[in-house]
Amino acid sequence: MRDSDRAPMEIVLHVGPHKTGTTTVQQFLHDNLADDHPQPGHWYPRPDRNGPGHARLAWQTLGSPAHRTEASDALGMLVDRAAAAGTKRLVLSSEEFAWAYPRRTALLRAALRHHAVHLVMTLNPPLRRAMSSWQEMVKHGHPDSLADNPEKVLKRPGFRSDLLRCFVDGVQPESATVIVIEPDDPPERLLHHVVDAMELPIGDRIESNTPLRRNRSLGFVDIELLRQLNLTLTTLVPDMPDEQRARLRRTLMEQLLGSPEWQGARPALQPALPDNMRETLLEVAQATVADIAALRNAHRAIRIVGDLEALLQS
Repeated sequence: MRDSDRAPMEIVLHVGPHKTGTTTVQQFLHDNLADDHPQPGHWYPRPDRNGPGHARLAWQTLGSPAHRTEASDALGMLVDRAAAAGTKRLVLSSEEFAWAYPRRTALLRAALRHHAVHLVMTLNPPLRRAMSSWQEMVKHGHPDSLADNPEKVLKRPGFRSDLLRCFVDGVQPESATVIVIEPDDPPERLLHHVVDAMELPIGDRIESNTPLRRNRSLGFVDIELLRQLNLTLTTLVPDMPDEQRARLRRTLMEQLLGSPEWQGARPALQPALPDNMRETLLEVAQATVADIAALRNAHRAIRIVGDLEALLQS
């Protein structure tokens, strides 16, 4: 997993995937390590927009029509800046890097300039992650119900059992750490595992009452209202600009769904996974556990933090 001729800088690449505590991790790294300019020790480049993680760098590396971003060498140029400044460890984190699966890992490897890479992947049980993944899709305009179109979730990189293998084969990291997050783990446990895996000198800044940074979860009535808006716009106003659609969704979530009056009046119903997805997600979890275990047996440089069997929890 190692090229014979590499520069001394190491790149720590956290690829998520989505809904595995990534926002908590990125906010902590941003608050404690971010800087606009390369640092000689550890550097977490401060994102210019799109949250505390490096989503835009991922879009620029892989190309993302959904975010109106064409592929460019922005990440490669940042890597070159860090190497020229003598950075010891360059830390990058975005769940959007997971979209290199399955056929674009070569783009990512080229952008990293073949430096030594330590891959970090955070995982939690697919059965507990699927609903929040679908909710996030609806927040961004998806019009279908989960029961009608479960494949939209199941085809996402985070639900592919060979995700780690794809990155190991394509990015060719020198080492990799898989951090398994159990449902009842407090946020500070996740952060301690991440800081330890990345070998960062900021573990003493983790507080025992660290808040879990979540994207706001929606109830059943909330998500159905938002989904019906998406469906109406898609059907009746197909030519509406994306920016206007996003503004309407944001207004609905902030002015209505986020208001105290609505929160106090809405029925306390929570969305549930369709029965036809549960068996499939359990199979995904079982295949993921088996593939990661096989990779660990084949590569000594793959480390697993936590109980891999916890991914089978429902």
